Amino acid sequence: MPHTADTMLVATRLFRRDLDKDFSSALFGYLWNFADPLVIAGVFIVLQSGGVIAIKDEILPFASRTVTEVVDGLLNEMNVSAP
Repeated sequence: MPHTADTMLVATRLFRRDLDKDFSSALFGYLWNFADPLVIAGVFIVLQSGGVIAIKDEILPFASRTVTEVVDGLLNEMNVSAP
């Protein structure tokens, strides 16, 4: 059984290599990976506070709904069936 530290090192290197591959040609690269969801959430908050978007009878809070939809989208992208 491999050592946990070795496994984490390999996983970290693979994750880093994947990110470098995805963002090697992008001008803002890593920044856009985090800025994009923040910009979307910011626009939603501004529109909701201005009364442009009115959500009534909200079952899930915005953060929970967003995480659920992101995970669902990732599972769909990977062609994995959700339980």
